[in-house]
Amino acid sequence: MSNNTTPHANLAILRCAFAQEMVLAKRQRGYSSLVELAITLVVVAFIAIFARGKVLQDMDDSAAAATGAYMVAASVGLQRYLILNVSGLTAYANTASLTPTLAALQAATLDGVPLIATTFASLSPTGQELRFDITRASPCSSGQTCAIVQATACLKTALSVRGQVRDDLATQAMMSMNGMGGRSFAGSAGYINGPTLATNTVTNPVTNTAGILCAVYNTNTFYNFFARTSESRTLNFSGPLNTTGAVTATGTFTATGTVDASNGTLVIPAVTASATCSTSGAMGWVSSGSSYLPARCSGTTWVATGGGLPISTAGTTCTTAGTLAATAAGATLICQGTTLAYVDFVSRMGSLVAMESLIVSNGSTVTKPTCAVAGVNSAIYLFPVTDVQTNQIVYRSATDNTTSWSISILDANGNAIQGDALAMTYCVY
Repeated sequence: MSNNTTPHANLAILRCAFAQEMVLAKRQRGYSSLVELAITLVVVAFIAIFARGKVLQDMDDSAAAATGAYMVAASVGLQRYLILNVSGLTAYANTASLTPTLAALQAATLDGVPLIATTFASLSPTGQELRFDITRASPCSSGQTCAIVQATACLKTALSVRGQVRDDLATQAMMSMNGMGGRSFAGSAGYINGPTLATNTVTNPVTNTAGILCAVYNTNTFYNFFARTSESRTLNFSGPLNTTGAVTATGTFTATGTVDASNGTLVIPAVTASATCSTSGAMGWVSSGSSYLPARCSGTTWVATGGGLPISTAGTTCTTAGTLAATAAGATLICQGTTLAYVDFVSRMGSLVAMESLIVSNGSTVTKPTCAVAGVNSAIYLFPVTDVQTNQIVYRSATDNTTSWSISILDANGNAIQGDALAMTYCVY
């Protein structure tokens, strides 16, 4: 600066220099903010990518666990199918399908309940379809009962998520099935292996495909311990059998112990005596008046038995004189006659039962008999034994004294006659 520069000119120069410094400082601060912003955006992007991957992994893990639960639920329906169709599945020419579909299990019912709920999803949480397979023992010949060795509920394809096969998720789904699950592994894809399965014993229904998830039942080692619907085996129970419902037997019901119906009703059919029956030894009830008599199918005919009289009718031929029978109304019959036949028993016996015989004379007292039924009338009859008469008329009578009779033997003039009479007392039924 020259010496002739004025103070005002110097001040202007200083102001200009200060303004240039301020502009440069602002520019430098702007460049720093852009760098910081860029760094922040990069960090945010990395966090977003990481968070998205974590969310997706959590979603995949949940889908795998849900698929395991889905497989277990499906296998319960298969289990009920085995119970319902054991006879058809084990018959040589099986009448029940060994490869039922999901729709078939939803349509079939056990005790009025669908084997699998109709609202059950047709696809697993990972998007695969189901298949059901039942394997029987081989060989199995005609006339034999073919044992069921395994039953599986499997995914039709390898477990995949978003179009990608996920071996890790297949294993995770298997581990969530509480020991019921298995899967096919690379290197042994022809078999289903799992924590509770013997190695390479369960055949993979989806041949040589790794990543197939299955629920497995080894039926011969489990179901043979239980009674099943349409059971064809002999059942042995070591304890009591209690039932609140009816027990219907179309075959022979054999009991070596006591059949106790004290807490219920033992229902025996009503039958007709002498009617035809088809099962010798069967039991029935035969009507006898207002009551019933036990009956037995003897050969091909119902015959009353068990301490009661056989049911017959008067005039029917019989084999042994003196044997008794009864009419359907309850009247007693007796076998009598030259040509043996049943006749009415009461008509042969009458209604009088002789109780006592005594020799009496005029003035004797005869006590009335004690009859088996209270209130039954009694009677007395007098028969001549010896008489000393002054004429031909003799009056023999008994006067009722409530508990006894007074005997009179008189002539026509009312005089006592010397002599005896035979008094017979009776109960009148």
